[in-house]
Order: sequence, then structure tokens, then C-alpha cells
Amino acid sequence: MSKCSYSLDTHMTTEHLNDSQIAVATQMAGSIGNLIQMMNDPNLLALASFLRLRRKKRLPLYTNNQVFVRNDPLQLAKLPDRIGNRSVIKLSDELFFGAIVGNQRIGTLFLTNNDFAKALQYDSTLIQRMPLNYIVAWDIDNHHWLHNSLRLGLYADHYFPAQYTNLGFMVRLLGSHVECVPLGSCQWDIDFLLSNMNRLRAERRIESPIGLHGHYQQFSERNQVVMSWNTVSKNCLLTNDLTYYTNLSQSERLTIWTSTCTHLIAPVNSDLPFRFYDGLITRSCLLVPYELQQQIKLLDLDQEDQSLLTFYARERLTETYMMNLVKQVKENWENFRQRQSKISVARMKEKIQEHHVADRVDRIFRLVDKMVAEDH
Repeated sequence: MSKCSYSLDTHMTTEHLNDSQIAVATQMAGSIGNLIQMMNDPNLLALASFLRLRRKKRLPLYTNNQVFVRNDPLQLAKLPDRIGNRSVIKLSDELFFGAIVGNQRIGTLFLTNNDFAKALQYDSTLIQRMPLNYIVAWDIDNHHWLHNSLRLGLYADHYFPAQYTNLGFMVRLLGSHVECVPLGSCQWDIDFLLSNMNRLRAERRIESPIGLHGHYQQFSERNQVVMSWNTVSKNCLLTNDLTYYTNLSQSERLTIWTSTCTHLIAPVNSDLPFRFYDGLITRSCLLVPYELQQQIKLLDLDQEDQSLLTFYARERLTETYMMNLVKQVKENWENFRQRQSKISVARMKEKIQEHHVADRVDRIFRLVDKMVAEDH
């Protein structure tokens, strides 16, 4: 019998539910009941109307020909200098947070939830002040960082969550203008990928999956999934420090992503993480948990992209099961490689642009333009 690194049986010693399992389920149900009651509070329901009226008054602050972003190497630094008809101006932390915390007027600011959280470290009263800049926010962590999501939604003129998880909760609080815009790949700039398309199409020697994931104590189940995959591939591992990887050049990162046909996706809370789109943009096969199937359907991926996905069940991660999946991915990759050899250069360019973070920023601001026009 193969070694079982993680399965449902490791958590259950009987076919019957025990008192602890019933208690935690009951406690969760009670908490959700309290939340539903709070979400029907008249003061809370009035938020959406208040925010809509406030946004209409702030419309003169909106600049539709340029957008200012934080030059953050982990998220938006790889944006092109122009997206559609807008100039993208990347600011140092000093200038960016000066515009937010110091309330220096520059125009339309595009910030992520991480930018906002850091701004709150400079000034915790930020949410209670009226910014002189028009604020468009992209919440990449609304699947788990809800207290920050709520504050960001109340602060911003336009709030766009990146995850479908908890989307209904934010719509309830902030109104119908909330719309999900999923993540995209942000590790490489578009021109770099276009000039290295030959590396995306080249043969890949390593067959075992790769997946360097950060270790987060609060997401123990996700950590266990990565540790389970580590039993069949030492390239799937957890780390407390991602500095080594984040300090690599674009070329060094691309070498890692194109060294194997298979990459592991182990989300923390039913989210579609950046690495999912890194896999698509590098034309790599992805091992994805079944729980993400519904979110992926909402992306409306074409058959070419869908053929890169192999789904796994978190509760069935025995060594035999995982090795069979790796074998299945290898077969999928060989089939994809045969089809890829017939794909035109123009088609490859389309895929790079489709899955890049620049496409998402363009999508967000086209939605903002529409909402601004409706508010006039």
C-alpha cells in the first residue's frame, strides 16, 4: 500500500462525527448567522447609497488620460508605460504614499490592498479623511483579508475585488458597482515575454511539478497540501522567506517556469492566485484543486488554456494518486506540445497579452470610465 501523506482518514478515527467536529461546525454556523443579521442593519445598508453620492461629488478629481501606481516590484512594476489611451506613471514609495497619506494632489491613483494596508501603517485615520486624489482600488486578497477589504472599499471611489470568493459579501456592503476583475501574471513585462517566446515553446526536461509556496501559519490545510506534493517532488516546498525568488531577474524566473511542464497551484482559500496566470502565460501545465473549477469557468478560458489544467482532490493526496496525476500531466503536455508547434507567433502574442496584469488594469479602467459616464 502506498504511503498516505494527507487524506481525510488522517483526521477521522471513526465513521461517526465526534463532539469537536460538531462543535466547530455549530460555532461557524452561529457566526454566519450573526453576520447575516449585521448585514441587514439599516446603517450598513445605507453605506452603498452614501458611497455612490460621494463618488458623484468627487468626479471632477478623475483624470482619464493618466493613472499613477506604486512602483512595487511584486505587483505592478511590470506594467507598460501606456495602457490603452492612458499613461501609466510609476511612483516611488515616497511620492506614492505622499499622495495618499500626505494628500498631495496628483490625479487618479490605482492601488492594491497591500498598498492601502501600508498607507494605514503611516496613518491609521486615513479611512476617515477625504482624499484629494481619485482612488481606484484592486483588492487581490479579498478571499481572506476581509477586514482590510472592507476598509479599502469604504475608502476608494471604485473598488474591484480580484477573487470571486466573498464577492457577494462586498457587493452587499458597497453596492452593485462592485465587479470582480481576476488577477493576471505580473512577474514579467510584456516586451520581455514577447522577445523570449522561443523559450516558452522549447522542450522542457524536468517532468516533476514545481511549486515554491510561502508558509503561512493560519493556512495549515494549504501548507499540508504542499507538503504532501513534496513527497513526490522536492521542487514543491514551503518557505518562510521568498526573498531569494523575488530577487531573481526576469530571465532567471522564466528559466524556472520553463524548466518543467508542470506547476502546482495550492491556494489558501479557494482563490485563483498570481501563479495560476504565471502558468498560463508561460504555457505550462497546472495542477489545480477541484474546488477552483467554478471560478475557472467564470474566466471563460478557451480549449487551448483548459487543456493545460489537471485537477486534483485535496483529500486524496496519496503517493499513488499524485504519481498518476503527474503521469497524466505528462501525457497532456505531449499533446499540447504537438498542437503548440502549429500555433502561430501572432497567437502566442495574443496569449501573452491576454494573461498579463496589464490586461486587467485596462479592464478595470474601462469599467471605471463606464461608471463615471453613468454618474455624470
